[in-house]
Amino acid sequence: MNVFGRVAKGVFGKGVSALEGEQDDSAVESLLHQISDARHAGDRRDAMSQLRELLQDNPRAQLAMGAMGLPVVLAVLQEDRDDLELLKGALEVLQLTVALPDIAAAAGSRGDAAAAYQQQQQQQLEQQSPPPALINADLFCRAPDNVLLLLGLLRPEPEG
Repeated sequence: MNVFGRVAKGVFGKGVSALEGEQDDSAVESLLHQISDARHAGDRRDAMSQLRELLQDNPRAQLAMGAMGLPVVLAVLQEDRDDLELLKGALEVLQLTVALPDIAAAAGSRGDAAAAYQQQQQQQLEQQSPPPALINADLFCRAPDNVLLLLGLLRPEPEG
């Protein structure tokens, strides 16, 4: 976020925050439509790459992805096994959707993972909502076929 965005967020508070959340939701939705509806494989790969970039360090986009995007990514994993770049992008998007942020990376150069963990826990208590990754992981694991789909990716495809 640029300087003007931070100033606006400070001045207008939750109004700007809500607007950013709506923008994240619509961006995720638009990219998901591109992934599922595009005819050219290159367009689908580009949309998957953009989605991956949007999800990085963006809890609102991650929550939107869990709410509307899991079926799209799972369909890619199931139906597009021959497109390795798209498959890799889908796995990276899935990882960003269901994995908790790395606590050691959040600690920065100090390497104080315990302090970062405490700070993260305090922020979560203030927000009174579970992290998007936990919500998304729960949604993902509710269907046992999802885990079987991932395990199936480890098996080689039969030749012939």
